Amino acid sequence: MKTILDKDKMSLAQCRKILNKDGKKYTDEEIILVRNWIYHVAEFTLAFVESRTKEEILRIKEILKSKNEIK
Repeated sequence: MKTILDKDKMSLAQCRKILNKDGKKYTDEEIILVRNWIYHVAEFTLAFVESRTKEEILRIKEILKSKNEIK
């Protein structure tokens, strides 16, 4: 799984603007924890989707191969 470097993540200021809506106030430490958690979930989800996509492609190739062998 590819880890995203902090320099490539959404800035703390951008996160603060999104999270501190409706009168809520989060500390910088809380914002960083939330941001890191969101990126971790996104990385995990992307890795899962990519692995499933590869599995699906292999399965489709096997089906097509078996159909060609039947002809």
